[in-house]
Amino acid sequence: MDRLRGELRIARWSGSGGLYGTRGQVREARKLLRAALADIVDRLQFVDERKLGFLRRLETPYRALTKRTDLHRALMILPALSFGAYNILAFVPLLNAALAAKVLENSTDYSLNNTVRNMLFLPCTYQQKFAAKQAIDSFFVRMGDVLSAALVFVGTSVVVLSSRGFALVNVVLALVALLLAWRVGRYYKTLTASSEAPSAAA
Repeated sequence: MDRLRGELRIARWSGSGGLYGTRGQVREARKLLRAALADIVDRLQFVDERKLGFLRRLETPYRALTKRTDLHRALMILPALSFGAYNILAFVPLLNAALAAKVLENSTDYSLNNTVRNMLFLPCTYQQKFAAKQAIDSFFVRMGDVLSAALVFVGTSVVVLSSRGFALVNVVLALVALLLAWRVGRYYKTLTASSEAPSAAA
């Protein structure tokens, strides 16, 4: 049991409960629980009716996008949105257009893309899953930030790109990401069709 708990990263003790009363009573109960459990639990999460209602509205389209048979298509949504957004910015370099593009890109990344990326590990074994996630979440994500900062430095200090130039560079990067997402999606579809875990070399 301890081995399985460690592999799944589940706390030794987990619990759930409900709070009932008026909004003021529930608000005060939350404050008291946070204060009482601050030094005891690692994580304390509250979910209210408003959050549940919002999740219910998203359930049908979200399931349609992230079900395993269509995951290879869902992978391509964010790169496709980025490709279209930066194409618009390349020809309409306005502040409002840039704001709308970044809001669309970031909201899709944090909501849909994070879930889809984690679902890619479903066909993997526990050892492959956690070894790969550790490398991705630590080294590769940080290296992406470093390369992004390097691109901004080169574009502002060496090449001196305009806002349109940066948008065109992002168009190329989004196209590369779109092609990679297509390749990864095809490989995922092959794995789920065969119901076999990938080899360590893959």
